[in-house]
Amino acid sequence: MLRISMESSNVPSGRLEKIAYRISIIGHPLVTISVFVLIYGYLFYDVKTTISAFLLIVFVVIMPITINNYWQAKKGLITNFDVSDRKQRATLYPYLLLLMAVMSGILYYYNYPESMRHGVLFFFFMLLVMSIINLKIKASLHAASSFYICMMIIKVNPIAGIVALPFSVVVAWSRLVLKRHTLPEIIAGSASGILFGLLG
Repeated sequence: MLRISMESSNVPSGRLEKIAYRISIIGHPLVTISVFVLIYGYLFYDVKTTISAFLLIVFVVIMPITINNYWQAKKGLITNFDVSDRKQRATLYPYLLLLMAVMSGILYYYNYPESMRHGVLFFFFMLLVMSIINLKIKASLHAASSFYICMMIIKVNPIAGIVALPFSVVVAWSRLVLKRHTLPEIIAGSASGILFGLLG
């Protein structure tokens, strides 16, 4: 059910489109961010910090967004779970920014590791910029999130980051193949992810 809800209900029929569809699901921001928090936490933080941060992002950000988007898509208020329509996405950003602000506030209040706090804060800034970009074009959140994570990895382990880079490129490619975004929208999302990932 979740897999279907993450995209349009019309699953692509062509072979290339099917491959892109699966890659797009794996590269969905809600999936990549969850996995990244667990892996990054396992490598650099203690188990308690990692699990608590993971649960925070799941219950403060991921679950509310999932429930909200699924409900709105089911009611026909938005085109699909990914909010592929630019004008509809304008209503998503304030909600997403609010959730990220709450997440950031909790991390600062409970004095989580500085790198974790900065990572979340700059992800918030990235979303803020993308909400402004959305006034003109619908920058890809898939590409932005993937490249953001990739840049975060590069800063702590350049070799691992370079290995992860093709995944970000493939995720961006999948959005083009599925016609979810135009090339300028992919470039805008990718550039946002790279910039704020390096700053975060």
